[in-house]
Amino acid sequence: MSNIFSENQPAVTGDGKSKDTAFHFKCAKTSQDAMKLCYRYLDKIGYKVDLRDKQNGGVEDGYAFDIWKTDVGTIWFKIPFFQGF
Repeated sequence: MSNIFSENQPAVTGDGKSKDTAFHFKCAKTSQDAMKLCYRYLDKIGYKVDLRDKQNGGVEDGYAFDIWKTDVGTIWFKIPFFQGF
């Protein structure tokens, strides 16, 4: 019964140490999904999200790269880039 309401951890690739190895959540269908997973990851490691610690790491091949300066070091995330009409 306890498994019914348990929350699965999202599959993630990369180690977050650089742009080339940025954390990437393959299950995220939108940029908003990916951002929620990033915040969840940061919370899981004990970092209180402060948007002033976030930097833009650029846009490449349909992805935006977010760089977070945390007390455990710099963490990179690869986010699907939303392109409007």
